[in-house]
Amino acid sequence: MVPGAGHAVADPVSAALTVGKMLALAVVAAVMLVPRGRRSADVTEGCPAGGRRCGGRRQGERLHRFPAGRGRAPARRQPAPLPLGPTPHFESVADYDATVQELIAAGIMLDAAMVYWYARPSAAYPTVEVRVGDVCPTVDDTVLVAALVRALVATMADDVRAGVRATPIRDCLVAAAHWRAAHNGVDGDLIDLRGGGARPAWDLIDDLLVTVTPALTRHGALDPVLRQLDRIRRDGTGATRQRRIMTRTDGDVQAVLAHLTAQTTAY
Repeated sequence: MVPGAGHAVADPVSAALTVGKMLALAVVAAVMLVPRGRRSADVTEGCPAGGRRCGGRRQGERLHRFPAGRGRAPARRQPAPLPLGPTPHFESVADYDATVQELIAAGIMLDAAMVYWYARPSAAYPTVEVRVGDVCPTVDDTVLVAALVRALVATMADDVRAGVRATPIRDCLVAAAHWRAAHNGVDGDLIDLRGGGARPAWDLIDDLLVTVTPALTRHGALDPVLRQLDRIRRDGTGATRQRRIMTRTDGDVQAVLAHLTAQTTAY
């Protein structure tokens, strides 16, 4: 599974039941750990490389304000009312399928492939697709998010098989949690969807680890995940690393691109 259009395996029933609020923790983790992968756009808000300002916005303003940019208000960029953003809660496979068919019948979308929720059951495979991570800046970031999402899907599928039902969470709270994760990354407080209130991001990441440790252990991924989280805690997310270079070089976009290129070609 790779973030962006990744597949985490589960049986079809579990896939539909776990999609939505039960995956909110994983998707929020993906949002805050991995910035959007369109690197020059993250830094410049669409300004040509080398330009100091564009449309009144300083270079790096978007990256500063939304360090994990994928999760911020996608509806502003999308004129049609497509199913976007955090996945709603569904009670069953039939509930999900009926909702998708209603959207198609209403002319909102052409087919099920136009469901753009951050997590959805695949129409072609017995998997859950988690799409929020987009392109990660490094291979290590990709592996980390893929391992965490796979482990949480496996954990939630186990819960479904054991008869543990999802606790419904209001859509506005899930949307707010995604927005705050995109805005703050791992450097601030985030919304605790299970316990309520705001808590430090790393406290929630620790909670996530407790939740998925059995699945990570089963997949042989616990030690690699712990190493990569230690790296993120020490060096920061991709957005933090890019902002650090922007600050050090007085806003030199080319220096940021050179850094990203070096990371890409290192493998």
